[in-house]
Amino acid sequence: MGWLQIYIFSFYTMSSLLKCSICLSREDKKLIIDGHNSERSNILVGPIKWNNTLENVAKIRVSKCHLEFFRAVNGPYEKSAYMNGGSDTSDFLSEWAQHKNYYNYAKNECSNNKSCENYKQMVWNNSVSIGCACKTCTFRDYPLVQAQFFVCDYYPPGNVPGQRPYYVGGRV
Repeated sequence: MGWLQIYIFSFYTMSSLLKCSICLSREDKKLIIDGHNSERSNILVGPIKWNNTLENVAKIRVSKCHLEFFRAVNGPYEKSAYMNGGSDTSDFLSEWAQHKNYYNYAKNECSNNKSCENYKQMVWNNSVSIGCACKTCTFRDYPLVQAQFFVCDYYPPGNVPGQRPYYVGGRV
């Protein structure tokens, strides 16, 4: 895959009935855009907008409820994923935003062996569009466990090795 890297942050938790389908509501999409743009505005990075083509790519990625399938679908996009037993779309946004605490801007790396790639993609300076999808999944090895599988695709892709996600002071 070369420069296109996959970053996955996943949680598996027990859950009761989940109300997530492969299609996100208009309110969910607004929440995703607003959550991203809130983080981006904190560091003076321009806004991101919803892209239906990217949403369709994300739908393909979540359709099989299979991480290997998620990895196999390639394209000119960066992808981030999240799994959780909760039923709130804001869960994954909060989780990714909290990863800013693990990003060391001076060294341009994640600190203390923690993951921060999803946060870096959220605020990636050159990424201007996003599309996401979510699906409730049951896993073969854990048939009693259901989880929401959220996937977001970004364009242009971020998390380019050796590059910073943004520059202090905003866009260059």
